[in-house]
Amino acid sequence: MFKRCLLFVLLFVAIQLTACAVESAPISSFYLLYQEDVCIGPAVLFSSDSLLLTTAVLPDHPETLTAVNKEESIPAQYIGTVSDGGLSLFELEQPASSEPLILADTLNFDNCTYWGIDSQGNTHTGNTQRVNFIDNDTGLLSLTCEDSLIPGTILYNQNGNLVGLVYAALGEGNGRGLAVSNYTIYQAFSQDDSGQAANSEFWYSDIQCQLEANLVLLSWGLDTEDQDGISYIYWIDTHNPYYVVQESEPGNSSLDLLLVPGREYAFWISKELMEDPDLFTVTPAVISIPLNGEVQDHEFTTDSMGIAVLPASETPQDTDALPLAAELNRIMLSDSSKKIYLQVENRYNVSENIQCNLAVSITTPDGACYSLVSGYLYAPEYMNHDLWHIEITSLFRDIENYQNAFPAGSYSVQYFLDDQLGGSFSFDLP
Repeated sequence: MFKRCLLFVLLFVAIQLTACAVESAPISSFYLLYQEDVCIGPAVLFSSDSLLLTTAVLPDHPETLTAVNKEESIPAQYIGTVSDGGLSLFELEQPASSEPLILADTLNFDNCTYWGIDSQGNTHTGNTQRVNFIDNDTGLLSLTCEDSLIPGTILYNQNGNLVGLVYAALGEGNGRGLAVSNYTIYQAFSQDDSGQAANSEFWYSDIQCQLEANLVLLSWGLDTEDQDGISYIYWIDTHNPYYVVQESEPGNSSLDLLLVPGREYAFWISKELMEDPDLFTVTPAVISIPLNGEVQDHEFTTDSMGIAVLPASETPQDTDALPLAAELNRIMLSDSSKKIYLQVENRYNVSENIQCNLAVSITTPDGACYSLVSGYLYAPEYMNHDLWHIEITSLFRDIENYQNAFPAGSYSVQYFLDDQLGGSFSFDLP
C-alpha cells in the first residue's frame, strides 16, 4: 500500500518558519557585514527579524560586526559557527526593518539565483547553471554559475526562499564553488540537547540503495525490538511537491521500488507512520536513476503516441484503437466523468515473449514528475503492430491536487521500458 502526500516540511529554528513566496528578488533581506571599514561578506536575515546567517570568512575577532543594507546599519553580535561549511550566526542588537528570508522546503535546486558582493564592492549575481549534492550526510552542494563566487554568496529560488550559502570558491573567476544547502541549514538548527536531530529515534539511518535498471532495491537494519514490525518508506522525486509513503511487510527490512529513469530520488524509512513527518530531520538516502538513451533492442520503434479521453463508463479492450484527442484543455482533463488513456503503437522483432518494466510519466511545466509503473510484454504475435493503452487518469488527478490547478505551459508525456526511453510527446496548456 502506498499513498502520495503533499510535501509540507515544517521547519523550526528558534521559531516556526512559514511558507513564503515573493515575486522579485529578496534583496532587502541581504546585508553586508563590516568590521570597521572592511567588508567581511554577505549575510542573510533568517527566520526572525534579528538573526543573520553567513558563510563568509570571518576575521579573527568577529564578536561585534556591523550589518549594513540600503535601509539601515545595525551592530551584530557573533553567536557562533556551526556545522560543516562555516555556517555562522549573528544576532542584531535591534530588530531589522526587512523581512527575513524563509528556508526553502524542497530538494529541487533548479533555476536558482545567487547574489554576493566582494570586498571591492563588486556585485556578483546571476543564475546557477548546475547544482548537485556532493555529500548526502551533510547536504553540501557543488555548483557552477555564470559569475565568480565568493564565500557568503546567497542562493535563493524562484519563490525567493533560501536554498543555500556558498562557503568556498573552487578557483578564481570560474564560477565554481561549494555551498551549504537548505538541508544543511535546517540540520544545524534542529539539534536537541543530545546533539541528535529531532525525532531521530523514529527513523532508520542505515539505508542501503542498489539499482538494477530502473528498479531501486532498498534495505535497512531492523532494530531488535522491531523485528516483527512494519516499516514506513517515505520517498520523493526531488523535483516534486509531494512525497509517497509505502508500508513494508511485517518484519521485512527491504523493499523494491520501480521508478522513472532520469530522475533523482530521496528515501527515508521510519518505524512509525507519521501524519506530517519532518523529513528534513534525518539524512535521506539519495539515488539518481540513469536514463540509458532510447530503446535499441529488438529493432524497437514507436510509430505513434497520443492521449484518449473516454467516458468513465467505458472499459476498452486491450487491443481497441481509441479515438485520440486532437487537443487537450483543462476542462477535459478535470472532468471526473472521464477516464484518460495513453495510447501507443510500436513495432519490434522477437521470437519469444520477453517481459520488462514499464513506467509512464508526465512532467509539468515547473519540472515536477508524476508517474505510474506497470509491466510490458514483447510478444511475437504483436511485433509488427503492437497497439496498447494504459489508463493515466490518476496522474492528471495528482497534478490537479498537488498543484491546485493545471499550470500553463508545456507538458511532456514519456514512457520507459526498463531504463530506456520508449517514446515521448508533449502538449501545451495556455
